[in-house]
Amino acid sequence: MGSSRAKIGDLLDRDLDEIADLINRQEHASALSKINILLGREPRFTDESRGRLHVYSAEASLYTSSYKQGLNEATSAINCLKFSAAHKFYGNAKYIRAIIFVELGQLANAVDDFHEAAFTFRRIDDTEGEINSCNYMARCAFIQGHYARASEHMGRGIDLCEKSGNRIRRSAFIGNRGRILALMGDIRPAVESLKADLKLVSAIKPVNQCNREGFLGYLLVLMRSFDEAGSHLEKSLAIAEENSFNREISIYHEYAGELAFWQGQYDQAEIHYRKAIEIGMKIAPEGDIISQSYRLLAELQVERNQLDDAEKSCDRAWTVAEKITERLELGAIQRVRGEIAARRGDAEAAREAFEKSISILGEIGAKYELARAHLQAGEAEVFASHQYRLVNLFAARGLFNRIGVTYWQDRVAEAISRIVRAESESIEPPAIMTCRDNGNAPFIAASEPMLSLLATVDKVKNTDLTILLLGETGTGKDHLARHIHDTSNRADQPFISVCAVNIPDHLWESELFGHVKGAFTGATHDKAGILERAAGGTVYLNEISEIPLSLQAKMLDFLESKKFHRIGGSADIALDVRFIAASNRNLKEEVAAGRFRKDLYFRLAGLPIELPPLRERNGDLDKLAIHFLHRYNYPPHKIDYLLQSGFIDRLKGAVWPGNVRQLQQVIRRLVVLANGAGVEQIVPIANEILAVDGILPDPAKDDLIARLTINNWNQRKTAREMGISEGTLRRSMKRLRISRPSEE
Repeated sequence: MGSSRAKIGDLLDRDLDEIADLINRQEHASALSKINILLGREPRFTDESRGRLHVYSAEASLYTSSYKQGLNEATSAINCLKFSAAHKFYGNAKYIRAIIFVELGQLANAVDDFHEAAFTFRRIDDTEGEINSCNYMARCAFIQGHYARASEHMGRGIDLCEKSGNRIRRSAFIGNRGRILALMGDIRPAVESLKADLKLVSAIKPVNQCNREGFLGYLLVLMRSFDEAGSHLEKSLAIAEENSFNREISIYHEYAGELAFWQGQYDQAEIHYRKAIEIGMKIAPEGDIISQSYRLLAELQVERNQLDDAEKSCDRAWTVAEKITERLELGAIQRVRGEIAARRGDAEAAREAFEKSISILGEIGAKYELARAHLQAGEAEVFASHQYRLVNLFAARGLFNRIGVTYWQDRVAEAISRIVRAESESIEPPAIMTCRDNGNAPFIAASEPMLSLLATVDKVKNTDLTILLLGETGTGKDHLARHIHDTSNRADQPFISVCAVNIPDHLWESELFGHVKGAFTGATHDKAGILERAAGGTVYLNEISEIPLSLQAKMLDFLESKKFHRIGGSADIALDVRFIAASNRNLKEEVAAGRFRKDLYFRLAGLPIELPPLRERNGDLDKLAIHFLHRYNYPPHKIDYLLQSGFIDRLKGAVWPGNVRQLQQVIRRLVVLANGAGVEQIVPIANEILAVDGILPDPAKDDLIARLTINNWNQRKTAREMGISEGTLRRSMKRLRISRPSEE
């Protein structure tokens, strides 16, 4: 930690430096022994030197898992140093105490200390200290399920590492991001990130290498790569035992228990879980290890049908998880409770638990655990409604397809097949999910991706969670925003839709927040902004990437506090407004380019929903086409004629770059152009529209372009080969809108 600035005598100064050196070499027991000897001599300490000694004692106690002693020592150090000029040691004392708070499950206290430590390190330009603080602040946010906030802290850490040229620490931050990637369902990218990181971490602290090996092993368990997982877990254990890392040994037993569980070795799994609990109770009885281990033990007990024991384990896990606000575990525990209730035949309790689990896990974006919750709800035979089970299974399949683990994909497919086989007649998902009767168009959804999406919407529509709609142009973001509002408990309140590109930059603040009379030239009266006019209802802001940077900070403040004031006004106005945003731009790229605030992006992305393009919505296109034909009052007998002509099959063969909006425009053009035409003219008109719009390839056009290209666009030679006159060829080229590329 460096030498003391205070001169307290050569002997004491040398002793303190020796203690610092022992700690740097991770010889913590020797450091504590040296500290006790020094205290026994009772030298005349200054506040700074005494504070420094307490800092060393706290750090050595931390790494020997003597948390109570470490907490006392860190607090004593802070009291000694808070009025001194030894800012580095004061920052270290705050930092060490914060780590101990984390291990004890006191996350709120930890976050306060980490923030103050980071501020202190920044003041003295101690980049390494600030990097360490960012790392732990990310961990606190991670435990609490605030993944976007955790990612922000990691991003700050990466920036600091780049600034200082610390490539190894930068790699470590990138490796830690793997945890968030994994929980959000991107397990394979997380594994690749951790494997790349392991090539570098061997050069730094053993505890970092131990953590990487362990978590990589756990991810490989999830991917069902059991042999490789076991190898990494054993490496983690060897490092932990060699260095007496008690916490890491406990975590090893958690992960090894999961490995044994998924291999069907239940006795071995229980031994590991109970060992993790035993160690966890010694070092941090209210820490995250306890909640996780008891929840895993409960899952094992459910599998063994030991339901009373499983319920007790869930209660123990819940007590700790609730105290430290570990939302991931709270959601996972509710999933286990749902399984317990289902096995007992209590459908009402099972449904309530599963839906609480899905709500929590959906809010924090923990896709792997969320997928498992949907799967278990769908597999639960206690539910009489096959439709309820299928909706959950479709949601699970969509999530597991993204995660990409064959075991889970096959398990979902088998569950769906079992339900279908059990039905006396074939089951089709509902073709139309209709909004409340308010004059708005229905929402068409029959494909699995859309049913999965709507199942997610149904879980969160009555919350105030901010929703970010993503997807290609024309996929239906506007329509889905309206659907969310119209099917929610806000349906009777205002819905205000705003397109950002339609408002000039200088009018944005006034339009959104309103103004008071006299606030600026032309403000002749008070004006309520969009937010006030939507009070109690929903604001839908489309193309949010287009709002000016100058307004983004104020918008972030409103989303955080739900309070604002009009331009020129001083009174805070509190509002209950549901906020939905949409963009067809890649907001992550906008953030990287500096055109969109990172913190606003993470705040908006509380629940990102990406609408699939029309080409991926198998089963929807025909229903959408028929819906638009009816919507534009096309005669029923002509609709029947179109359907029998193979028109829908031709539509299905198109790529539809403009998605649903393009399909709607094509149908509308058909209705207008075919108005008054006889049935025998409908198909030629329809084919002409499709050809002109370039929606379907024209075989004749493609063939002629190919012939011309082979002949280097020599029209005479091409016409001779085709057996037609050169004039006929030119007329064909004009009709098919073909011209030589250089002439276009």
